[in-house]
Amino acid sequence: MKYLAALRYHPQSEWHKACGVLLDQLPKRQAAAMLMQAARIRPDKMGHSIWMVTARQMVERQEVLLRALGQMRD
Repeated sequence: MKYLAALRYHPQSEWHKACGVLLDQLPKRQAAAMLMQAARIRPDKMGHSIWMVTARQMVERQEVLLRALGQMRD
């Protein structure tokens, strides 16, 4: 199972490239909102991450989170 996930999420995988093509077809704001929502970790989960935010915190920290997304996509 871990192997399959590693294949899908590898930046050079066909699946990853297809997702990039689809995201590029969306308006930038909509794509950013989708990526932020997908990366978000609900605060009731264990661990610590900049993505562990409430909806309100996501709005307040959107500049930092969007910069982090930009670094992830490169």
